[in-house]
Amino acid sequence: MSRWTRIHGAARLLDPASGVDGPGEIWIRDDVIVAVGEPPAGGPPDAPVPGDEIEEIDASGLVVTPMFVDIHVHLREPGGEESETLATGTAAALRGGYALVYAMANTAPTCDNPTQIEDLMRRAREVSPVEVVPVSSLSMGLRGRELVDLDANAAAGAGAFSDDGAWLADERLAREAFRWSARNGALVMQHCEDFDVTGPGVLHECTCVQRAGLPGIPREAEDRAVERDVRLATEQQAALHVCHVSTAGAVDAIRRAREEGLPITGEVTPHHLVLTADDAVEGGTDFKMKPPLRDKEDVDALIEALADGTLAAVATDHA
Repeated sequence: MSRWTRIHGAARLLDPASGVDGPGEIWIRDDVIVAVGEPPAGGPPDAPVPGDEIEEIDASGLVVTPMFVDIHVHLREPGGEESETLATGTAAALRGGYALVYAMANTAPTCDNPTQIEDLMRRAREVSPVEVVPVSSLSMGLRGRELVDLDANAAAGAGAFSDDGAWLADERLAREAFRWSARNGALVMQHCEDFDVTGPGVLHECTCVQRAGLPGIPREAEDRAVERDVRLATEQQAALHVCHVSTAGAVDAIRRAREEGLPITGEVTPHHLVLTADDAVEGGTDFKMKPPLRDKEDVDALIEALADGTLAAVATDHA
């Protein structure tokens, strides 16, 4: 006897991997998808027989997609459980349609050694309904002074390496990290922000922020950091992923690198796609973030870059 689920009436089935994009239904037998498409062609290859259990799910008016992957989240455990835990964060991920998340390293203690990586994976297996991939920090304690044991952390299960909000500004260390990345096929993810340029800035440097009497963060803080990392990654032929891209200049640098066939990728967040610095000034501290919300021209550049494939993913930067 088989257990079937039929999801029917969907306004749109969307599966880029198989080329499906349109109305239809899905048949699942014993937790395995066996048919996707418009009936009757989309019906199961072996129809249910008397005695089989069939669950019907009406998806009228809905879009049905494969589960999502979020390559940039903060789950706060250990050290920040008053804000988030592995259990609450991954439950929220599942509710939003995510089957896998990459957990950034800025926990307390920092996820910068094999013990922390293995502990995160163990606890995730115990409480998480989705797969959690640990992201190791690039430097010990996110301090940018000494690289982690890259080989040991990769062997322990780190899926990528990033100092997240603490850009690895030391060029010698960054070059060494990219050299190792190229040799081992590991991904370096950078929060690209030159803090010497950022200075005391709190929101994007623009007229509306100046009128509010607040110090601004110039685009150059991101643009310079992206340009440097693209240069170093290009020298070493290493894979670089630029986190939460927010400026048109950063988009241009990534686009040029990709046009040359380099393994450079970038992500954009939902909030940087739909909000601007005006929203930050009007909305208060809930709209204060790094990188800051930018101008409409930056938003337009991000949308275009996502549409043409220059930016490879939408990542939430959930925190």
